Amino acid sequence: MPIPAENVRVNIVSLRSILFPKWSYDALLDWGENNTIWPKELLIGNGIQHGDKGTTKGTKKAKRKTEKSKRREKNRQNARLTNQVSKTQATRLQTRLARQTVQAWDGECAEDRAIFDDESRQSLSPELAAQADVVRKALSDICAGQAELALGPLSIIPRHSPFAAWRLFLRGLVAWRNEDLNAAQRNWSRLDRARRPGRIATTLMLAHRDDLESLSRLDKKPASADDASDATTGRTTSLDSELVYHARIVWRVYVDRIVIRAARSGVRIQDVSDATLGPRRIEWLREFTREYRAIEPDFVQALHEVALQRACCGKYSDLFSDAVQHFTGPRHDRNNCLLTFFFESMEDSPRARKNARQALEKYLTVDLPGNDELSPQLRDALISQAHLNEAMSEAAPRGPLPGGMFSMFDDPPDTDLIAHHFEKSIEAYPQHRLAYESYVDWLESYIDDRLKKAGRDEMAALAADVRLLWVQALPDDIDPRLKLVDYLLENGKSDEARSHVDFLSGVRQDNPLARAMAWKWNVLEAMRLCHRKAWLSEVPQRLNEAEEEWPVWLSQAWLPYLRAAYQLRCGNHDRFQTELLAGRAAGAIEAGSLQDACMTLAATQRMRVPAGELKPLREPIVQALKKLASIDENDLLATADFWWDLSRVNLLYPAYRMHGTKFLRELLGRFDDGPSLVHSQLDQPLIQSALFVMAEQGLFNDGYNVKLPKWADRSSFPLHPTIAACTVMAALNRRVSWRIDNYADHVPVLREAASQADAFYRHWFITLADDLEEAIRVGDSTGLGGFAGPFFRSMGDDENPECDCDNCRAARGEI
Repeated sequence: MPIPAENVRVNIVSLRSILFPKWSYDALLDWGENNTIWPKELLIGNGIQHGDKGTTKGTKKAKRKTEKSKRREKNRQNARLTNQVSKTQATRLQTRLARQTVQAWDGECAEDRAIFDDESRQSLSPELAAQADVVRKALSDICAGQAELALGPLSIIPRHSPFAAWRLFLRGLVAWRNEDLNAAQRNWSRLDRARRPGRIATTLMLAHRDDLESLSRLDKKPASADDASDATTGRTTSLDSELVYHARIVWRVYVDRIVIRAARSGVRIQDVSDATLGPRRIEWLREFTREYRAIEPDFVQALHEVALQRACCGKYSDLFSDAVQHFTGPRHDRNNCLLTFFFESMEDSPRARKNARQALEKYLTVDLPGNDELSPQLRDALISQAHLNEAMSEAAPRGPLPGGMFSMFDDPPDTDLIAHHFEKSIEAYPQHRLAYESYVDWLESYIDDRLKKAGRDEMAALAADVRLLWVQALPDDIDPRLKLVDYLLENGKSDEARSHVDFLSGVRQDNPLARAMAWKWNVLEAMRLCHRKAWLSEVPQRLNEAEEEWPVWLSQAWLPYLRAAYQLRCGNHDRFQTELLAGRAAGAIEAGSLQDACMTLAATQRMRVPAGELKPLREPIVQALKKLASIDENDLLATADFWWDLSRVNLLYPAYRMHGTKFLRELLGRFDDGPSLVHSQLDQPLIQSALFVMAEQGLFNDGYNVKLPKWADRSSFPLHPTIAACTVMAALNRRVSWRIDNYADHVPVLREAASQADAFYRHWFITLADDLEEAIRVGDSTGLGGFAGPFFRSMGDDENPECDCDNCRAARGEI
């Protein structure tokens, strides 16, 4: 679709958005807001004139009063004169800019006229008309500050095309805007100076000449190619009046910008970090905006945004209210409703909470839906993020020390309101990954031993529903799909899980758990089929397929126990014993050992053997708990290795909760008594598995603090990958991330450990390092989370009090 000519500014002065670079916060650093000298104050003398010694005290006083009145009147006159001159300059320049129009001259070629004239474009051939559209689009993109989008499509213009000159001009224009005059001149030196692109290029280069004011203006006809070339390269010859006139306007609005000089005369700042916003600066910026918004809208808008930031960081609500009333906010918040919400949220009072709620509601229901400057996707994303922020804020602990001794007196969070905000966030922008992650984390934070089974099941079901929405909106996210499949299989919903298993099987993934999902589906399907006797005939087929797909990084010693448990579920007690003996022999497992007892109980419980037949199988474990000290150390290590295998594929049996950690604590106590055993065998698989399952089951933290054994002290030996992994697991599995940044040096150790041959550990170490880096990124450097800030600020105020007298406040720049 061709771009209308009125949207393409070709005349050099009409290309105002090309000439004015985008002003950002960094661009304002050289004029800042500290040590302010106002125009009026520049004219006020600070000296005190004394009269003659012979005059009386009254005469001296009257004389000083008279002189002071004269100085005030003179200053007022000078201020009015300065204001008048400034306004005259701004008005004159604005008038000159408004006069500029794009007009064709006699004999101008149709290709150049087609850039700004629709009728001329229609007279061109379809091929040339398409090239004209490309040039128009490139000009529009450069005006919008998107040079990278402008230059690519120009490649369709061949060298012999009449629009090849425009391609050279646009390349040079991008360099000129980046203040690379040499690169611009290299492109423009090949232009025909009698055509429009050559004349524009000549004007732009003339604007940078030091002798611009002394150049002669002879006629109003286009200069010859030779004359223009000499003017561009620095050799002064005759130039037509239009070139010099436009070059002087470019010099005024781009090189020697009066708006910058006016801003410098109004404000002087040495250190922006200490800048404050007061009533006088607000009034000055209002006056400055009225004079210069039409000339330099980007610069004035940047001033508004900086002023709003300073007002938001200030202490006085009346100054903030005055600033948001008169200054325009950024594109996504023109009416400053979102900024008002953040400002009011910093104060904990009923009035502030009411104002914040009203500002956010107006932003979400009025401002954003009616904001045509933003794309629909961006508007939806902003609405989603706003609801997510509200959900996280409501879910956060109320006290300054979450989980502290007084946390029992905190108001409980409104779970319905939190869930509402999470759901609104997902509904507004279904691709918002962080909304799903935060919602699932919040739901799973309730799944602990403090809830009854019914409560845990309800939260797990809600988390599964959120994960289902997650994978539907973001199908390439593997981790939520893996956990969703685990939940579905654990709850007997194999048919629903099958589609996700097929998806994971058909996608190449580095995650070994994703590649092993088909194996896991067969194992859990075999366990589910044991629920009814009518389905038992299908179990052997599922176990056989599981054997064929058994992961190489996972021990297969448990498979014979599953086959034996199947025979027991069918009522074949003799076959059960036969299969059990074969399994012990295949895995070199001693009969009657703790490992044998746990593997037998795990298999029979998973294969739905009736509770009455499980009771004698529990007895060896009960007896082992009574004589923990007599259990062989190797037996404890082998049992821990079996539990780690089940833990990393999320297949721990229910009875583990009753005895697992007790045996692990016994093993940990033996490590404490003989630390040399651990130090010398940290690379051994059995030692690694034991330490990893201990960290996974929370033996190295108390829920809030990491509590490593003495033999894991880093001062006694270099940090080993196994110890690093255990430490990071313990730190990440806490309820609160206290000082998570203390473990930043563990990241390179974990990444180096990922070079081993085992496929599971290659991925597992990398994932652990990524999780730690993410926790450090979102964590608070105080280690107490974002809610500890007020607590520490109050402590700091007691140690370093600030005086609030006028002199001290003035020294700090507050008044």
